[in-house]
This record gives sequence, C-alpha cells and structure tokens, in this order.
Amino acid sequence: MIRKHPAILIPAVLVLAVAVFAVAGSTSITLIGIFSPENSSNEIVISGVMQVLIFLLSIGLITIFSKGNLRKYGFKRCPMFPWKGLLTGIVVLQVIFCLPLLFHDLQGDGHPIGEMSFWQTVAIIWLLASVSEEIFTRGLIQSLLTPVKHLGARMGNVFISVPVIVSALVFGLMHLPMLFMGMDIILGVDIVVIAVGLGLLAGYYREKTGSLLPAIAAHMMMNIAGYFTEFMIPG
Repeated sequence: MIRKHPAILIPAVLVLAVAVFAVAGSTSITLIGIFSPENSSNEIVISGVMQVLIFLLSIGLITIFSKGNLRKYGFKRCPMFPWKGLLTGIVVLQVIFCLPLLFHDLQGDGHPIGEMSFWQTVAIIWLLASVSEEIFTRGLIQSLLTPVKHLGARMGNVFISVPVIVSALVFGLMHLPMLFMGMDIILGVDIVVIAVGLGLLAGYYREKTGSLLPAIAAHMMMNIAGYFTEFMIPG
C-alpha cells in the first residue's frame, strides 16, 4: 500500500505515471512491429494503439487499487454538471492558445491532428484520447493522491489541490514528446502549456464533483475546439 506522507506518496505516484506511459509507448511499438510492421512508423496507428494500452493499464491498476470500488476513482454520475465553468475555461484556454500563434509563422511541422482524416480524428483524438487520458490522469493519478488533497494553493476563491496540480503537470508532460518530433517549437511549447491548463480545469472539476465525466467532457471539448483551431494556425 502506498503511504500517505506527501514526500513518499507524490514521488511514488509520479514513478507509476512514468511507468504506465513508458510501458504503453514501448508496448504499442512492439505490437505494431510484430502484427503490422508496415505501420511501424505510422504515428496515427502508434497513437491509437498507445491510447488503447493506456486505457487498459489504467483500468487494470484502478481495479487493483480500488479493490473494486470504482466510485472512489471517479466512475460515477455527475447530477450537477458544471457546463458553465467548463465552457468558460475552454474558451479562455483556446484564446490563450491562439494568441502566440497569430503572430508566428510555423517553422516545423504542425500538430499531428493535421495528418489525420476527419473520422480518424473523431475516433482517436475526440473519443479515445479524451477518455483514456482522463482515466489515466484524473482517474488513476489524481485519485491516488487524494490523501494529500488538503495541500495546495489558493487562487482567489478557488483552491487548487496538490492532486489537481500534479495530475495537470503529468498531463502536460505527456505532450512533451511532440517537441522532439519535428514540431514547431512555439506550437509545441504552446500545446504543453495549454495541456497543463486543461489539466487544472479538468482536475478541479473532477475533484469538485467527484466524477470523471466533467474531466472527460472538458478534454473532449478542448480537442474538438483544437481541431478547428488547426485550420486557423498560420504557416
């Protein structure tokens, strides 16, 4: 059992997060190399398989840690859905995302979403990624850190707990590999920063409502908005 002391709990959960992400990434490449070698360098296929593995690993670990009580990990309904807060947050994040790109000509590659067909985007980005990444970050990682949710920082009337902050940072770091795949540096940094912001928004409402549904909805709305933003990025 993971101890509740912050100095032990937080590093332990971070190691677990890195392990899940690394195992999903390496296993997806291995599986594709064995069963579909012609797609071994296809980022779309790799991304899809990796998302499925993140989903399966997260569900498996949550089942083990929760001992079957999935409600503690956000698997429950959300009667009072915070649509207003989510929509406001998404609009603010989209504005912040677009501003630096309006004055910058892309020098490298754009977002990988631009290489996908519409239906690939719907299946992999809007649905699969939104669900699997939220179950991983806000379901598994944030829930494991619940014992230290009394620690955090206050921003006006809003309290952002350590579990929310850590899960947001993990979510942002998950997007860091884009910077090493030929992506324009400004666009890449912008995506990582906005991912952290989205993580804070999703994590806050995951903690406030006790449900994963608002977090998944926020992620999905951001991905949908990002799809249309892609066509407005100059370069």
